[in-house]
Amino acid sequence: FAAEHVDARVFFYPLSSTPMFGAGPGAPHATDIAARAINLPSFHDITEAELQRVAGVVRALLQAATAAALPAAQPELAHG
Repeated sequence: FAAEHVDARVFFYPLSSTPMFGAGPGAPHATDIAARAINLPSFHDITEAELQRVAGVVRALLQAATAAALPAAQPELAHG
């Protein structure tokens, strides 16, 4: 995101994970969401062009991550 000048930030950590709430069972769903989510630019006067640019960056990053996670293509074995 930084390379594309998109101000993405980590998602907010659940309040139950802060010291003032002490050790307890926590909030497993909130913790799970916080571990997987990000904040993308959102403001009242974002233009359609800005929105499309951010969406394009997200799509490109997802495609790159998906391509990196796929195993290398296996050559077909010749049948003899």
